[in-house]
Amino acid sequence: MKKSTLVEIKNENKEPSSDHELDRMDRRILNILQLEKKMQDHPEIKQCYFISGDADYLLVVHATDMNHYNEFARRVFASEPNIKMFRSSFCLNRIKYNTHFQLEEK
Repeated sequence: MKKSTLVEIKNENKEPSSDHELDRMDRRILNILQLEKKMQDHPEIKQCYFISGDADYLLVVHATDMNHYNEFARRVFASEPNIKMFRSSFCLNRIKYNTHFQLEEK
């Protein structure tokens, strides 16, 4: 049985204070784009969102068991220099799941 987990990723972004800082910001933007591309390359990552708040990204990851998730986290997150930290949360019980919504006609 596959398990789902939510993963929050935080990278380091600061406001530029000089031309040198602007160059660093350009590199950070490139690093972010590279990170987003890499997230698309892993079949375990089912969903990836750029979000507001304490974390920068929210991922939905599917793994067959905890050993699979541990291997995945070490391979993908721990080896990625653009990831400052990550935090995992695991679903214990799904209370409600509904993707249906009503479209309003105008």
